[in-house]
Amino acid sequence: MDEDLESSFPQFISFSLAYIASRHSMAGSSDNQSSWDVQSKDAKRLLAEDQYDDCTACRVTGSAAFIGLGVYSYYTGMSNLRKQEKAGLLNATKYKMGSRQLGIAAISATLVGMGIYRALN
Repeated sequence: MDEDLESSFPQFISFSLAYIASRHSMAGSSDNQSSWDVQSKDAKRLLAEDQYDDCTACRVTGSAAFIGLGVYSYYTGMSNLRKQEKAGLLNATKYKMGSRQLGIAAISATLVGMGIYRALN
């Protein structure tokens, strides 16, 4: 039984491709060509009509993930900076505590902002 399926599978594929090719040529060049000729105003209209709406669970999950990642990065980043400051590891670099805190805060705020944007839009 398995040998019959294995031998008939390439025939099925070739039949399917031939069927698709015949349907494509039957559609006619004028119908097919006109469906592909889209002007910019038509493209904008079609894109406006083709907006995708997520389900509520998808929005909640996505926004919670971004907000959680932002809070986590802020908490762990600041705690690591405090540990490095106490150990004296920040003295050897040109980037001092303020610029590092600003970088961590900016990344965290961006992630939280993305979560809020995801929840509202």
